[in-house]
Amino acid sequence: MNEPVIRLVVLVGVALVVTAFWWWGKPRQAESHITVRMDLEPGVILFSSETCVSCLAARKAVNKVFGGSHREVRFEDDPPGFGRLGIEKVPTVMLVGADHQTVILEGVPSPRQLRRHRPDRGSLNG
Repeated sequence: MNEPVIRLVVLVGVALVVTAFWWWGKPRQAESHITVRMDLEPGVILFSSETCVSCLAARKAVNKVFGGSHREVRFEDDPPGFGRLGIEKVPTVMLVGADHQTVILEGVPSPRQLRRHRPDRGSLNG
């Protein structure tokens, strides 16, 4: 192979690696599910873990929208609680309305998602 072809192959390879790392690290919108949780008090709960890298971004989003008016439950502090509540991924945010209708956001929620499902808005369907 001649030198220009080798340079082109290397350049394309580097571009593919950079694109793959960018795509893999790109934040995804949190997946949402709606249910009724009679076993939880109305409010906002962030489920996290010490080893969760994405939990920092989730904590920032929750703090931005709710300030200090939320609870955080870390896996290390209550592993049985995670199982009892069906928490399989961190970060997970539960927004429990006064009627116990609950929006569960698995992954890093955007501030927009959190505002749309605020428990104090009445209906969480938003």
